Amino acid sequence: MKEKLEVMIKKSAFLYRIVKAFYCFYMILISPFQYKVKMVLKQPYFGRYLNAGQTCDTRRQVMTDLINRELLGGMPYKILEIGSWAGQSAILWATACKKNDKGMVFVIDTWQASENAPKGMKRGVKNNRIFNLFLHNIESSGVNDYIIPIKGSSDTIAEILKPNSFDFIYIDGDHRYTQCKKDLLNYMKVLKINGIISGDDLELHPNEIDIINAKNRCEEDYILDPKTQINFHPGVAIAINEVFGDVSMKNGFWAMRKVKDGWESVVL
Repeated sequence: MKEKLEVMIKKSAFLYRIVKAFYCFYMILISPFQYKVKMVLKQPYFGRYLNAGQTCDTRRQVMTDLINRELLGGMPYKILEIGSWAGQSAILWATACKKNDKGMVFVIDTWQASENAPKGMKRGVKNNRIFNLFLHNIESSGVNDYIIPIKGSSDTIAEILKPNSFDFIYIDGDHRYTQCKKDLLNYMKVLKINGIISGDDLELHPNEIDIINAKNRCEEDYILDPKTQINFHPGVAIAINEVFGDVSMKNGFWAMRKVKDGWESVVL
């Protein structure tokens, strides 16, 4: 429904101007005000300002159900997240750890914006605004004891982590093909056998898209697929397909379980 609405708006110049004007009004006036109110009230903020809301509503329940099932075992549990921004997904994992009274979430992020990042993210980098919001969010959510932030690039941190040391890995970093594939290859090594590697922003399977167009534009962040008329992340789709082939996915969230002789699907 959302995709059809987006297509309809883009086809109508009049509707597009109205939506764009409303969005600009929201971003300029309402969104920053909501952000400031949340900061004063010591409540978490995941709105549009600074692109703080990075976890789609339709994916949150899928992610929550999966991590709660994985936390049922008796052994200690270590979660690693690559790319956190304002901490929305990290708080989801940490909330599950707190509920199940086990587990710790290690978060890797530079809290900087890539070259092709939206303007809101670039705005968030100034004066450490987004990192301060991350700290505010985890504290106001009551899970700061369950989250350990590691400030640095995913490439650098991958070099110092021990193989087979994490039970669950979630990748939501740079969406460009080159970096996304590098993160997949680097971090599958630090995942334990029977552990799960997962990630965000896989809106379409490669067999659904215009594959030639996707490969030509795989270093772009977010584009419209001419075949399906759905917006998606081409770099994520191509990288995941090359590394794993078909993966378990639901509502843009994907996951695979590491076994001794490769990878197997996960019930989502």
